[in-house]
Amino acid sequence: MAYTPGSEIRHSTSYRTFFAGYTEKKIPSPNGIGHKIQRVYTADYYRQQLSQKQVILLRIVYLLLHVGAAACILSALSQHSDFQYAWYCIIAECLMLLSAVPLTATLLLYLISHRNLTIGEYHSTSKGIRRYSTIASALSLTNVLTVLIYLFLHGARPGVSDGKALLEFLAGSLLFFLISRIEKKITYITVANTAKKPEGGSELW
Repeated sequence: MAYTPGSEIRHSTSYRTFFAGYTEKKIPSPNGIGHKIQRVYTADYYRQQLSQKQVILLRIVYLLLHVGAAACILSALSQHSDFQYAWYCIIAECLMLLSAVPLTATLLLYLISHRNLTIGEYHSTSKGIRRYSTIASALSLTNVLTVLIYLFLHGARPGVSDGKALLEFLAGSLLFFLISRIEKKITYITVANTAKKPEGGSELW
């Protein structure tokens, strides 16, 4: 398709969310067939109102909390107890494990991110950490409830493995919740961007 000056660049909602704050412009190919997109981030950046040392410390804290929560959950799942065979307990455990996937991915993205974040990076890291750690915390707590329901329905007294699993599910839930709570307390400020907008470009929002 030949390049048409001033023609609109259509994008999906997810694309616009990820590249929010970018200004892009169509550049025609030398042969006049097709085009490439010049993309420059022109909106303000987000930055944590913390010193460099505090940023490093915070990332270490998040990593330790996440590893600690994961260790608690995996230990709880490894307990040899009858509740592990109840269908509702199995569903709760599977949902909890699934919730750990996006949280882990988001946390890794956060750990390697720059101090200055684009709008898309801010939504993917800070907001993502708050969202997914809250979900993981809630699902870990759900496992505490399903174990208690199992013990109640079967009139069973908690054994050593049952008690350990309950405490570890609860500990995992609290550690995930701490991640969400801490990130919610972090103040982000905007930093002016000195990049110039490409002439004739359109800004994505």
